[in-house]
Amino acid sequence: MEAHSHAGRLHVLEYPHYQALHGAKIALSRSGTCPLRTSTLQPQPIALDPSPDYILLPFAVGLAAVGLATVRFGQQLSELTRGLVYSFITDRLANDTNALIFRLLALLDVLTVISAGLLTINLSHALSTTTSNHIAELLLFSTGMGLFGAYRAYSWTLHKAVELITQGSRLIAHLRFSGLLPLRLAPIALIPLSFAAHYGHPNIVPYIYYTIILIITICIMLRWRHMAALFLRNGVPFLYFILYLCALEIAPALIVAKLLTSYLNI
Repeated sequence: MEAHSHAGRLHVLEYPHYQALHGAKIALSRSGTCPLRTSTLQPQPIALDPSPDYILLPFAVGLAAVGLATVRFGQQLSELTRGLVYSFITDRLANDTNALIFRLLALLDVLTVISAGLLTINLSHALSTTTSNHIAELLLFSTGMGLFGAYRAYSWTLHKAVELITQGSRLIAHLRFSGLLPLRLAPIALIPLSFAAHYGHPNIVPYIYYTIILIITICIMLRWRHMAALFLRNGVPFLYFILYLCALEIAPALIVAKLLTSYLNI
């Protein structure tokens, strides 16, 4: 019996897991209570935002407007998309007086403002600077729309000033139209992607962000390509294009970046 007990102890000592279990049984038999019953761990309530999800309304309006643009103005939208590739189509569309084109452009202008606000929310989430506070998201949405609206007003003022100075209304009108075309078409893809990034599964959200960045980069490249082509076709020195680009794009971008970094505490 003693030999058997001694062999059992050797068996326990040879395997650490059995040794730990053996020690736990001895402690339990001596105390008569389970250690887990005396634990001081207490469940903590999860903090939830009681306010409604206000940002769902802009998403719903934006998605409905995207559906309207693709269904009601499908032919005109296809023509504008072809204008991104072929400059002669852009030149023709700049002089087009078709009422459907004007309605589609007005709808796309509304979509660009909405998408600017939604992308501002996506940016704040990507930088992990905000929580799921719906009031904060609404403020970010309003800030993004306000900044983009201010940029559009600045762009319009700049083009009007150049038009008055140079007396080249045709060139300035084409320049403004071709420069705005990629920005107007981008929300057709950006608003659904922004919705997916906001409510999608965390595992796929980073890939959605990469897609959004890719689309924005392509739009900027197409925008600069069209504007540079217009300058060169009209015999304007390339240096003027660089100065125009600095005034129209780079300076406002630096100002917006400064405001966003201050607002988001980056």
